[in-house]
Amino acid sequence: MSAYRNWPSGADALEAGLFRLDRPLAPADFGASLLRLLPAASTGATTAGVRRATTVDVLRTLFGGAASGGAYGPRMHGAYARKASWESLAALADVQEADPAAVERGADRCTWLFYGSDWHLRVVPPLDVGIAALRPERRTVAVLAVTDSD
Repeated sequence: MSAYRNWPSGADALEAGLFRLDRPLAPADFGASLLRLLPAASTGATTAGVRRATTVDVLRTLFGGAASGGAYGPRMHGAYARKASWESLAALADVQEADPAAVERGADRCTWLFYGSDWHLRVVPPLDVGIAALRPERRTVAVLAVTDSD
């Protein structure tokens, strides 16, 4: 949640979770149907708009969240926003190293999705984020979702 730590807090605005699958999943099978089965508030039956993403797409989205601060949160500037976005990327990809090159290598081994759902309030669509990562061992899905009500 590092990239979104300055966003308005509340149980209904931020969600992060790890979900262990009962068997390995092929990257080609990682999509909307699996997200709908996860017991996360931001996924569920109404998950829509699912699309593949690259590591660069995810990092850009995380940096945008850190640099914007949401509708009313204080934004992080420059190096602080970059650091927070790299920390979030590392956590999603389960990379323990702080070196950006190591984080990028680890994140490139994940399969990434962006998604939306009815959980997202859609007041300001660019402030609705849903990121899911199928980690390299293909049995763990990491989810990070944020929304802003105003």
